[in-house]
Amino acid sequence: MSAGHEGASPRRVTCVISSLGAGGAERVMAWLAGALAAAGHEVTLVTLSDGRDDFHAPPAGVTRAALGVMATSRTRVEALRASWRRLRRLRGAIVAARPDVVLSFMDRTNVLVLLALRGTGIPVVAAERNNPWLLPVGAVWERLRRLTYRWAARITVQDDALVDFFAPALRGRVRTIPNAVVAAPA
Repeated sequence: MSAGHEGASPRRVTCVISSLGAGGAERVMAWLAGALAAAGHEVTLVTLSDGRDDFHAPPAGVTRAALGVMATSRTRVEALRASWRRLRRLRGAIVAARPDVVLSFMDRTNVLVLLALRGTGIPVVAAERNNPWLLPVGAVWERLRRLTYRWAARITVQDDALVDFFAPALRGRVRTIPNAVVAAPA
C-alpha cells in the first residue's frame, strides 16, 4: 500500500493522537506518519502525552510535538482549566506546523482537535478508530462529538456499517477506510 499519490505535490500534514502507546490506533498512526514522510510530505506528529511512555517510536523523518497535557483532574474546575490549557497548547502546536491538513485519530482527540482549530480554516480529517456503538465515550463527550464533527472536512470509519452511527447530515462526509495491511519485507 502506498501512502502517497504519483505526481502529487508534497503537503504539510499534521497527525494528532493522544499518545504512541501500545494500542492498534497508535501503531497505525505511527505507520501512517512514517509512510507520509517517506512519500515526501512534511509530517508533524502531535501527541497529547509527553512521550515518556511511547510504545511505538516516532517514525524517521517525522517532527514530533509531545505536548504533555494529559492529566487527571480531581474537580470540575480543575478539569475545565486543564481542558482550556490542553486546547490552547494543541491549537498552538498545530498552527505552528502550518499544515495543509490535520489527521486526527480517536474520538476524544478528534473532539479536542476540532474545538482547538475552530475558526482557523485548517481542514481536519477525524478518524474514528473504534466502533462507537460498542465503545461509548460518555454523555458529555458524545454531545461534544455531535457538535464538533460537523466541522470536520471528512470523517473516516473502518467499516461501512459504522457510517450509520452518524447523523444523516454528516454521512456525506464519512468515508470507509479499512485497516491497512503492511506487507512484511521480502
